[in-house]
Amino acid sequence: MRPRFQADADFNQKIVRSIRRREPAVDFQGAEAGGVIGLPDAEVLVKAAGFGRILAKPYWISSALKQRGR
Repeated sequence: MRPRFQADADFNQKIVRSIRRREPAVDFQGAEAGGVIGLPDAEVLVKAAGFGRILAKPYWISSALKQRGR
């Protein structure tokens, strides 16, 4: 089973588009498509989980890339 990601509204949507373009196999849904714009973080997390998606927040991605030396 492949992971499916949901970006929150704070996530730079240019990054979502770039990920999709660079790696089309990654299932990364933007905030607008996921209907999470304007929702509190707790509700975004519940909604993402309800759709079987992993919530991606900008800080988490940035930290992961720094740890990998990128």
